[in-house]
Amino acid sequence: MTQTTSSALVPVSIIGGYLGAGKTTYINRILTGDHGQRLAVLVNDFGAINIDASLIASTDAEMVTLENGCVCCSIADSLGDSLDFVLDTQKPDHIVIEASGVADPAKIANYGLGWPGCRLGAVVVLADADAIRNQAQDQFVGELVVRQLRSADRVLLSKADIAGTAQTEATVDWIYDLTGLTPIVVNNGSASDELDNVHADPSILSALRQPDFENYSMATLSINSEISKGGQDANQMFETFEVLVPPAMSREKMEATLSKWPESVVRVKGIVELCDANNSERRPCVVQRVGVRVTTDWWTGVERPPTNNELSVVVLRGQANELKTDIDWY
Repeated sequence: MTQTTSSALVPVSIIGGYLGAGKTTYINRILTGDHGQRLAVLVNDFGAINIDASLIASTDAEMVTLENGCVCCSIADSLGDSLDFVLDTQKPDHIVIEASGVADPAKIANYGLGWPGCRLGAVVVLADADAIRNQAQDQFVGELVVRQLRSADRVLLSKADIAGTAQTEATVDWIYDLTGLTPIVVNNGSASDELDNVHADPSILSALRQPDFENYSMATLSINSEISKGGQDANQMFETFEVLVPPAMSREKMEATLSKWPESVVRVKGIVELCDANNSERRPCVVQRVGVRVTTDWWTGVERPPTNNELSVVVLRGQANELKTDIDWY
């Protein structure tokens, strides 16, 4: 039997963080960066990745191939099957897996530890500067949020422009006290100089600066033994359902409706057709609710995205049926 050397193994890095932290934006930027690496990015919500059409070389229902050699693939029924597919067909320099917002990144990192042809890179966790401390104290999701942060090798702090300087600085100190890591701060939806370096050189995603198979992601290894000791699985804490948006819904009415939904709704996300202010045209709109904060942004991509006009809703387990019964769009 031929033994695979560590230098021949493909690093697998995980991008995690609680719902609404900005993972999709970050993934878009590393996919389209001028970094000279062939990245294979595995995502949960394939349609949410808004890639400029001028950067796309080819596309199909499950994969986008970019001019820079990177590919973005949808995670199908099995993450293992998706890993095998990109390893066999794409020969990537680095694989990046998007963890769902209610997943424990350390559990997904086990694929990097044990999947044939792979080695573990880093766990990068994004955190919303405006919400993360409240999320960490929430009686239902706080334990999960803290586990996500403690699994990280690198924390990126998003939405600092919303949080403001004082709250962002306090959050940086709080994350350091919790994890021993100083987060990299993102301001106004653009990158600071330090974050520019992350995007320019995605190899910084990897904690394996040298091809030494023993030098796994230290933060992840340190908590893997703790995972089996307790903590609720995301499937026990949350449930997800899809809700169809009626035709001729206006953007303003959408915002008003979602604002009325109860706090048991932890995340809403989708690309749906909404009417503009003059009710003269239906346009694709990226709709999100994180906690109680609702945002609606017109789609800015060159090509009109496919949409079934549904929103994906994540709620605390046991609350879905009541919410679906009480939805009043008008």
